[in-house]
Amino acid sequence: MSFSDIRALKKEESIETVSRFVRHLVVGEDLYSVALYKSLVEKFGNEEVQLLCHPQLTPLEILPKGPTSLRGQVNIESFKKLFPNIEIKEIEGEAEYFKEQEFRKFSGRGKPEALLWGEAYFKEPRAEIDLSQIYPFINDLEFFKNLNEKKWTNTLIGLTQIESTDLIENSSWSLKTSNGEELNCEKLYWGAGPQSFLNHYEDKNKLGDKFIEFCESTITPASLYIKFIFEENIADKTETIFVPLSYTHEWGHFIGEFGEVEGKQSIEFVLHIDINQQNEEDISRKIRLLKRHIEKIFKKSKKVSCEEFITLDKNSPCPKIDDSLYQESKTSVKNLHLVSVNGPFENTAPMEITCEDSECAPTHLMRALARQKEIEGQLQ
Repeated sequence: MSFSDIRALKKEESIETVSRFVRHLVVGEDLYSVALYKSLVEKFGNEEVQLLCHPQLTPLEILPKGPTSLRGQVNIESFKKLFPNIEIKEIEGEAEYFKEQEFRKFSGRGKPEALLWGEAYFKEPRAEIDLSQIYPFINDLEFFKNLNEKKWTNTLIGLTQIESTDLIENSSWSLKTSNGEELNCEKLYWGAGPQSFLNHYEDKNKLGDKFIEFCESTITPASLYIKFIFEENIADKTETIFVPLSYTHEWGHFIGEFGEVEGKQSIEFVLHIDINQQNEEDISRKIRLLKRHIEKIFKKSKKVSCEEFITLDKNSPCPKIDDSLYQESKTSVKNLHLVSVNGPFENTAPMEITCEDSECAPTHLMRALARQKEIEGQLQ
């Protein structure tokens, strides 16, 4: 062992563990985690609630990315029932795929390239909503300023359930962080997805087999979101479009939609990828490939400057979640609430807004909204 290694070891040994406690701790960096944090603060007060999130939060960062994620009859009808006073705009027009130098409708006679994991969802009829009608804080910059000043920014490296002997700080969860701090809480609200929770849990032998099975059933590919904002309009198109990565291999699709950002035309794509099989250069090649596709399909884009925004999200919405499996297994975890797009329902009530068949339960954005409503109902 070198002198520098010995010195580093001594320095590591000298770190003292600092413990902090909060009654309600939300872990997550998406819209739904922030919304839940705000609801908890309104119910229990600032001193009782904390948000654990490393990046700086802005409205642009937390809003859902990619093509419209409120799709399909079940989700659209569920939204209308859960938010009867919120305006919803159902979009006409069928999704199209690009083949042989033109866009074709999926209902036509042509044969599209094979659809891979999660892609069929974006063929469903879609509806647009203004999320600020549900969450007005989206437009409140002062709220975000205060939130970023108050939130904990520790990097989480592990978590476990604990049995507290302190009657005042009745901790149920302990979270270890990279700077040596230990964050304890009574109730944990996890917005980073069940698979992330399982990955961070240190002693999985203490978790029930069914709970582990549930978490593993929600494992998904990651979502690569690519957004372009053009200085001028490059196309007059409103349909959801599927652009194959390859016409000779089953590599999936770039799925996109045109929109508008501050008077400029935008287009947002999503591509599902297995990050265990992809490195940074692989992802960069896919982004360059998409740019070439856009230039060939929308030729005007070659002459129009644009900005690009790229996000990689490991917590992709799961097309189907077995809520009953979670309900059978949740006794192995205490004071834990899994939230956001892959959050399981803790009872059957949210499913009754759609139909009796559990396969008709909400998914994607609608699941996140319904799960949010369920937790807020439990706070009453």
